[in-house]
Amino acid sequence: MDAKSLLIALIVHFKNSIILIINKTMRLITKLNCAEAK
Repeated sequence: MDAKSLLIALIVHFKNSIILIINKTMRLITKLNCAEAK
């Protein structure tokens, strides 16, 4: 594997991780908002 493909693989992995973290955070915020509304 050359440096360029390694870098691309890293960027893709990093992007996916960020998307996952954002999704989890949004779900947590939604749960908190629902709990406060009750």
